[in-house]
Amino acid sequence: MNKKSVIIGGAVLGIATLAFAASSGSSTFDSFVKKLGDAQSMDVSYTISQVGGSSAEYRVTLARPNKARIESPAKTIVADGETMTVFLSGQNVYYTKPQNDSEVRALVAEASNGIWALFFDSKSYAKAASVRDQGNRRIAGQDHRVVRIQEDQKGETITTLFVSEKDRVVKQATMESTFSGQKSTQILQAQSFKLDLEVGSETFAFKAPASAKKIEEADLIANKWFDNLEEAKQVARQTNRPLLVGFTAIWCGPCQMLKRDVYPTAQFKEAAKDFVLVTIDIDVQKDVAQRFEVTSIPNIIFMNADEQILNEFVGFRPAPAYVAEMRKALGR
Repeated sequence: MNKKSVIIGGAVLGIATLAFAASSGSSTFDSFVKKLGDAQSMDVSYTISQVGGSSAEYRVTLARPNKARIESPAKTIVADGETMTVFLSGQNVYYTKPQNDSEVRALVAEASNGIWALFFDSKSYAKAASVRDQGNRRIAGQDHRVVRIQEDQKGETITTLFVSEKDRVVKQATMESTFSGQKSTQILQAQSFKLDLEVGSETFAFKAPASAKKIEEADLIANKWFDNLEEAKQVARQTNRPLLVGFTAIWCGPCQMLKRDVYPTAQFKEAAKDFVLVTIDIDVQKDVAQRFEVTSIPNIIFMNADEQILNEFVGFRPAPAYVAEMRKALGR
């Protein structure tokens, strides 16, 4: 990629996109993967909590070969095998588009830090540096087998699975990341986990709330922040616009200042009409942050759809200075 230099610092927790051979090095992990692979459907309700921060509730229902329903605080995604519907609860709007199975798998991974992606892809953890059994632990009066997944050679990203001894499914997981000396930890806690349940067609049939408005996905682009860079690049090509990619994290003070003091301003919104906006949480998409050599945040990179860097800056900028950088990226 065309990048001269970057300065950065942050904490990173990556969605695992790994690919094992026949054996992972953990009999417990292999047993869990096989159990998901043998199942025709799964339904799991869970919370993800940031240690020292907030928590969010999710529900994911999957059925073979390619059906999914993902419910989160911000949106509900329903994929019926042919059409994907996205309902944005905060805006009370929804749109539909032809289903792309790769996009559905990525959304499932995003909603669970990669864990439930194993249902559709048994090799979704294949690039992990190591997967090892770590004995047993008793949690809430039940025995669990512990699996430690080191996702990189340096040990900066560790996922620990707690697999129920009773039914051999993941009931809890911790995702720890250390980046530039800062540590971030998330905890996934499953309240309900069912396999091979009967899933009726109504589960994957979206029923819009009475007051919800149907829109075109293109209507959202002007003020939408994408969190999938590949999807955003496709939009950039289609609309012949550059990308504004902001690398951020929930614990980053200057990042939150941009979100609070710059992005809502009329000045920024007007300038943003010329860009496809992307936000990359380095605690979720470590691989993207590493690809662009991000070492300090907020890091704002302007690029075209081929990832050619047009401009970039690091740190907080008030709205006038931020917009000046946007104009520089456009050659104005």
